[in-house]
Amino acid sequence: MSHMDKTTRQIIKDSLDGGERDLGVLAARLGRDRTTICREIRKRRIFPAGRASSDSECPLLFSPPYVCNGCAKRQHCRMGKCWYDAEAAQAQYRKDLVESRKGVDMPSRELARMNTLLYEGVARGQSVHHVVATHRDDFTVCEKTIYNLINANILAVKRHHLPEAACRKSRPRKSKPRQHKVERNCRAGRTYDDYRAFLAGHPGACVVEMDSVLGGREGSLLLTFNFNCCGLMLAFLRDANTARSVKDVMDALEDTLGLDTFRKLFPVILTDNGSEFTDPEALEKDRDGNRRTRIFYCDPYASYEKPHVENNHENLRRIIPKKRSMDSLDQQKVNLAVSHLNSFVRKEYGDRCAIDRFVEMFGEKILGKLGVARIAPEDVCLKPELVGLKE
Repeated sequence: MSHMDKTTRQIIKDSLDGGERDLGVLAARLGRDRTTICREIRKRRIFPAGRASSDSECPLLFSPPYVCNGCAKRQHCRMGKCWYDAEAAQAQYRKDLVESRKGVDMPSRELARMNTLLYEGVARGQSVHHVVATHRDDFTVCEKTIYNLINANILAVKRHHLPEAACRKSRPRKSKPRQHKVERNCRAGRTYDDYRAFLAGHPGACVVEMDSVLGGREGSLLLTFNFNCCGLMLAFLRDANTARSVKDVMDALEDTLGLDTFRKLFPVILTDNGSEFTDPEALEKDRDGNRRTRIFYCDPYASYEKPHVENNHENLRRIIPKKRSMDSLDQQKVNLAVSHLNSFVRKEYGDRCAIDRFVEMFGEKILGKLGVARIAPEDVCLKPELVGLKE
């Protein structure tokens, strides 16, 4: 049965004004149940200002038709009066309809539990998706509903608490002219076109994207590796942004893993045109001249060609903000940061973390050698306080 409309209410008013007292007859004419008409009249009837329904003394108001419409004694009666008006009833109906749809349709205890989990998780730098994915039994609504509740200021978590809520630029980025930052002979046979040709001849090769993460204007910085096959990121602290420092990191990795394991993990490395990557021969070969990897370069000013490491940097920057000095960090703190980052549940990974995907492919033993450890989902923290930095 559809909701009662203004036309139906006008028919009720006209019938009451005409002296109709048998609400059963009126209900039959409208094709409604008699109790529906009774509830409508009693709920929408109007009392004079300052009076309530309990103040009415006329006994006729406690039996059908419950109002003074059509009463012959209404002009001279001194008892409390009330009447039914179609327009006023329709306006009250619209108001009640709006009010009934406000708020949250869930038990208060369930809402409080969900609110606590979200607030504690977001306070630790976790995303809404991470919290929901790791506490599925505690949420009976979808992520879209949670974001709607946040935007409506119903939850303790506010929009500005979400790390990516206001990071979108409203204006397009300015483009810069393409130019080479490194010597052309470094790129010979290692361009992005060469990279795509190599992958075409070696389908299924594990690609690792390499990049640098700067701190302040000078001082310590990070060298990062992102495994595209599983999403795992490694980060290594360096004192200076030089080609020598990059070679030292890769030599140390080979010493830790062994040549065969290094070749298995880093068969292909894609990087940008930073000056620290200008010595590809030293990176591709070990101290004995054995080939350990292949280096390829993106096109100049085309960071979108290595999107995986760039996107993962957004999460890393939640722990180590831009322009923040890294001089107070050591490799142990950096390992802690990437351990939390790699334990972060990601929707694009099927609600799994990068560490689990890496272990499936390469094993737990290799993971331990890389200095990365699994963090319990409820303990994941993507905040600067994790490594002793201030917000």
